[in-house]
Amino acid sequence: MSYKDYQLDEIFNMSRKNVKPNDIPEEQFLHYSIPAYDNGEKPLLERGASIKSNKYLLKEPSILVSKLNPRINRVWKFDNEDKNKINSICSTEFMVYERKSSDIDLEYYYQFFKSKIFQRYLLNLQSGSTGSRMRVSPKDTLSIPIPKPTKKQQQKIAAILSSVDETIEKTEQIIEQTETVKKGLMQQLLTKGIGHTDFKSSPLGEIPRNWEVLKVNEFAIVDYGISEAVSNNTDPNIGIPIITGANITLEGNLDLTKQVYVKKREQERFQLNKGDLLFNWRSGSQKHVGKTAIFNLDDEYTYASFILKIRVNDDCNNKFYYHLLNYLKSIQYFSKDTSVQVNFKLNASSFRELLLMKPPLEEQKEISSRIDSINDKIKFEEQKIRMLNNIKQGLMQQLLTGKVRVPIDDNEGVPS
Repeated sequence: MSYKDYQLDEIFNMSRKNVKPNDIPEEQFLHYSIPAYDNGEKPLLERGASIKSNKYLLKEPSILVSKLNPRINRVWKFDNEDKNKINSICSTEFMVYERKSSDIDLEYYYQFFKSKIFQRYLLNLQSGSTGSRMRVSPKDTLSIPIPKPTKKQQQKIAAILSSVDETIEKTEQIIEQTETVKKGLMQQLLTKGIGHTDFKSSPLGEIPRNWEVLKVNEFAIVDYGISEAVSNNTDPNIGIPIITGANITLEGNLDLTKQVYVKKREQERFQLNKGDLLFNWRSGSQKHVGKTAIFNLDDEYTYASFILKIRVNDDCNNKFYYHLLNYLKSIQYFSKDTSVQVNFKLNASSFRELLLMKPPLEEQKEISSRIDSINDKIKFEEQKIRMLNNIKQGLMQQLLTGKVRVPIDDNEGVPS
């Protein structure tokens, strides 16, 4: 049986204590803002002089819920521990819910307000002129039904969900650390190779003596794709799917969520083989120039004009050049050859003239294998996070509402 529901305003007060930080310019404020939330959920310490608009003053333990664009889940817990020496404030885009009584566990309701259960209520209450500026009226939220288990039940449920959050956070830290290691490893492997002690100067910097520096057209065939407007061609009956720049992610993967189609061309230059590299040479954003994916699909595809198909020779490893091109993009190697007109673009006709390093084939394979190994570790941890998030969503649905009751031992110590 589910927990009994109460109206939100039976459990929380809506706080609207105002403050004008700019009136006390030398005062320090811990500022809970929308940008700070989106940038890692860490409030910023700012002087009053730099805060121009009115804010809500935070004094009592409370939960902050964004009223702006509820499809984006922004929920903060303010417990005011060790913050009494600093004035804490938040954006008026947050709704500030202060608990009415001591039998309310803030962590439990923090978890509840973060849940899809509560978010669905907010989405039903939102209104606005555009999808990006939708808002919830704070007074409308006060009648939202929310459960109220006993204090011990709240604490036990919060402890379970918080433990999952901690595991997710630790896994995210592992990914972040592994990404840092990967950057250093790629720089070392792709510029210094494996086990070399003898180096030489080159147009690309100091490289192992037995590495060559060649123009792309000396070790690969490069072709341009089909020049045709295809953005609205979503009907599969048109012909075959065409890969565009939008299908290549910044991480160098193929994302075929949005697929467009084009009439089949008989010319061999437009055909894709497994192992072909797809290099995005032109984009409306400079950060997308140089992103590269490997074509490894069974079905018949072709590719658009803003993509170069790179087919390396037999004495080259395609995965090595996949890693190399994405690494060069990450260090903005292609930016020096990028001009700004209507779009950012690498001069396509000069791509074949680009200088790239060419290690011996066996070393290319070993370098590629080592980078793949660390990528596999990152993917494993990312998969773990997806699994943990799924587990947590299931737990929230069951535990927060009381569909599944947590056992409470009167002798069990639960933090207050």
